[in-house]
Amino acid sequence: PLISVPVQARLGKLNDHQENLVQGTIEIRETTSSETAEVLALYPLAFPDEELRPVVTQLLELGDGVLSLAAFKANALVGYIIFTDCATT
Repeated sequence: PLISVPVQARLGKLNDHQENLVQGTIEIRETTSSETAEVLALYPLAFPDEELRPVVTQLLELGDGVLSLAAFKANALVGYIIFTDCATT
C-alpha cells in the first residue's frame, strides 16, 4: 500500500457491525486496471444525482497525468479519489 492508516472513531455506542466499519486499518494505494469496475460501481452510491462514470472512465484512459487512489479496508473498497494534471491561464 501507498499508505496504511489506523482508524479509530469516537462515535459513542456502536453495534458490532458499526464497530468493524470504523475500527482497523485503511490502506490507500494506486488502483489497477482490474479494479476499474469496482471503482465505477462506487460512483452511483456516492453521487446518486450525477452520472460521473463516463468522465472517470475517460480520465482513467488518459494514463499520464492521472493519479487514481483507492482506500481499502479488509480488502473492500471504501473510498476513491482521482487527481489529474491541469493548466491554468
